[in-house]
Amino acid sequence: VAARLIEVLSGMPLDRVIDERICQPLGMIDTGFYVPAVKWDRFAALYRWPKGGTLEPVPVEANLFRHDFSKRPTFLSGGGGMVSTAADYLRFSQMLLNKGELDGVRILSPKTVELMTKNHLEGVDSGWLTVAGFGLGFFVYAVGGSLDRLFFAERLPTPTFGTGGILWASLTLALLTVPVVIVATEEALAAV
Repeated sequence: VAARLIEVLSGMPLDRVIDERICQPLGMIDTGFYVPAVKWDRFAALYRWPKGGTLEPVPVEANLFRHDFSKRPTFLSGGGGMVSTAADYLRFSQMLLNKGELDGVRILSPKTVELMTKNHLEGVDSGWLTVAGFGLGFFVYAVGGSLDRLFFAERLPTPTFGTGGILWASLTLALLTVPVVIVATEEALAAV
């Protein structure tokens, strides 16, 4: 719904708004809803290991999104489906950590980042969600509630936040953040 509101209020398609108002100002030259032909050779292949088989590439039509990332999608989702590089994702993440600014370019106000990274479900008994809550677009670790906080109390900033999805990472960013999760898990186990 928010993505459609952005399109209506700006008078532009979502991909153009994101490119002009976020990616270009931050110098994120490799982020979008598809990979242009001139960059296709840099797009990482996805592999699977079928039961009893050997490692094989996943055909485009069988990927999780059922989307050919060499073409602009018909539906531009505000909740996922973009592709990026580690360098671009790092720039975006650093902008958030800097409370909305990077290299002198302000994308979001500090108050907006605060609202995005604040647990808006505090005090709501979900019955199953004990380690975190949700901000505006982010998974927010509950202060004192997560296992990570138990092991890393001195090192985790407040708030500690990320994007939801498989392995606590946005599906399109899972390969960029999984190594961080693995390192944190190994450190946590070593601390036990």
